Amino acid sequence: MDSSLARQIAEQVVNQQILLNWKFYGLVLLLSAAGYLLAQWLSGYAKKRGETAATKADFEQLLDQQKALTASTEAIRSAVSADALKAAEYRGLRREKLEQLLLACLETRDWPNELSNERVYSDPPPVGKNLQDKVYTIAKLYFRELRSEVSAFDTACDAYQLCLNGIKKKLLQARLDNIELGEAAVFVAQHSIRDAASGESLPHCKNLYRAMLALREHAAALISEIIRPETA
Repeated sequence: MDSSLARQIAEQVVNQQILLNWKFYGLVLLLSAAGYLLAQWLSGYAKKRGETAATKADFEQLLDQQKALTASTEAIRSAVSADALKAAEYRGLRREKLEQLLLACLETRDWPNELSNERVYSDPPPVGKNLQDKVYTIAKLYFRELRSEVSAFDTACDAYQLCLNGIKKKLLQARLDNIELGEAAVFVAQHSIRDAASGESLPHCKNLYRAMLALREHAAALISEIIRPETA
């Protein structure tokens, strides 16, 4: 085989190989382009799905927060309603007790004289009404605003009743000392004690009246605070 034939054969092989390589490279390029486009699409799809998932998660979180806020609002509203109801009930109770207190205070106007008649001039003394305990209990339980006046009223009542009880003991002792001499002697002895009783009990009686008046005036002043806001 001469050199020209060999060269010709080599050229044909090279040309054929190049042709085949061009087709291969074209296929590779086509597949690469398709792969790139597919990757881009998948990336965009994944990104879109991620955004959708994030949006859904944000929406669910916002919904949970809204539910929690609504629950808190309802709880606060219920608590406020309950507190308002309790306040209204307590105000109504205080209005009722204020009426009872004022009536009891009005009854105390003649009470010192009634006490004096019971302890000093009745024999034996009748069991009378105890307005001291009634006024003290109502005011102490329901009206802290009156604690100063209630304390003064209670102290004055104790002092006045202690004085009357002392006079009553003197009367009983006078009866024991003179019973053998007859009822006339008993009457004379007790009459002397009763004459002195007025001057002895008068200062305590005045203190009690002053305490009752202060308590009654302050209790009456509570009407505007307890009753009128209810009807306004």
